Amino acid sequence: MSQKPSDTQLPKTGQLVLTGYMFGIGWGLGGYCPGPALAGLGFGSGETIAFVAAMLLGMIAARRSSKFFSRLAWRTKSSA
Repeated sequence: MSQKPSDTQLPKTGQLVLTGYMFGIGWGLGGYCPGPALAGLGFGSGETIAFVAAMLLGMIAARRSSKFFSRLAWRTKSSA
């Protein structure tokens, strides 16, 4: 028998689904898996360098948005 997720688990599930879609779209558009892209930096291809730069910017944006959404969720719960 499965258990219903608690209110604190639901935002994390949505965040996981959203970031999974973003990861897949980036992988599909760039044509690189993150691991081989890092290894491919050794070849000095401009395409690989651009992909890794975009990947790093995406990591920074994900971290900042995660902090923002966790603060937003905390405010929503405290005002309810």
